[in-house]
Amino acid sequence: MTDTHYIIRKAEPRDLEAVNDLLQQVLSVHHKGRPDLFNEIGKKYTDAEETRWITARRP
Repeated sequence: MTDTHYIIRKAEPRDLEAVNDLLQQVLSVHHKGRPDLFNEIGKKYTDAEETRWITARRP
């Protein structure tokens, strides 16, 4: 068995595309469970909102 190591860090504005991909995966899981409540594809937040949250968490 191979050990897998991950580096966990705070998101940065350059990570926005990956954050959006992850949010899409979450939405897809929710849609599969409750298609009556969740769209299959879409976006809840704008890139500007997400960028503000990412940069606001910076000390």
